[in-house]
Amino acid sequence: MLAACKAAFTARNDARYIAALVYGLQPSEVQPLLPALLQLPTTEWGAIMQRILRPQPRLDGKSVLSPTQLLVALLGINPSTHSVPLKSLIAAVSTCLHAREQFTNEALGAALQQAVEWSPLPPLFMRTVLQAHGVAPALKTFLLSNVLTPLLGKQIWRDKSQWRGWLMAVVALRDEALPLLLQLPPAVLQEALQDRGVAAHRAKLAQLAASPAWGVNIPQASRQLLLS
Repeated sequence: MLAACKAAFTARNDARYIAALVYGLQPSEVQPLLPALLQLPTTEWGAIMQRILRPQPRLDGKSVLSPTQLLVALLGINPSTHSVPLKSLIAAVSTCLHAREQFTNEALGAALQQAVEWSPLPPLFMRTVLQAHGVAPALKTFLLSNVLTPLLGKQIWRDKSQWRGWLMAVVALRDEALPLLLQLPPAVLQEALQDRGVAAHRAKLAQLAASPAWGVNIPQASRQLLLS
C-alpha cells in the first residue's frame, strides 16, 4: 500500500496520498515532503505531526524524525522558495511548540541552537524564539546566552527581517536581557529606542548606563543618549 501511495503522490503531486502513511517512510524521505504536506489544510497538520513522531518498531522504537529534527526541518522551509503558505508554516511550527510532551525544553533548545547558526536566519526564527519563550519560560537563560547574545555579535540589526523580533525578545526577557542593548553601537541604540517596547525601559537602561558596573563599558555617546 505504501508503494502505491508513493506512486500516486509522485504522479499527481497530491500530498493526501502520502499524509496518512508518512510514518512508514524513511527519515530521508520525510523532510523533502514537508512543503507538500503543508499544502494540506492546517487542521490536518496535528495528525501528520503525530504520525511523524510515532515510535516505530522498524526503527528500534525511534520516530521517523525526532522532535528536534522536525522543528529544524520546518524552520528550514522558506515560504517563498518552497511555495508554502506562510499561514500554514506558522501554524505548523506553533502546533509543534505547543506539543510539550514531545517538544520538551531540551528538544526546543537543540533546534534553536542549530538554527541560530544559519546565515541567513530562517524566516520564522525570531518568531519561533518568542513563541518558545512563551511556552517554555524555563528556556530564558538558554535563549539569552545561546540565541540573543550570539546574534548581537553577528550584528542582528543589519537583518531587518529579524531585528524587530530580536528587540521584542530582549524586552520579553526583561531585566536579564536589557544590558544587551547597551552593547549596541550608539546609532543603533538610538534607533532601538524608537521601538515602543524598548522605550518603556529607557529609565532602567539609564540606570544601568549610570552604574559603575556598566557605565565604563559602553560608548560615551550611548551614555549621553540615555542620560540626557
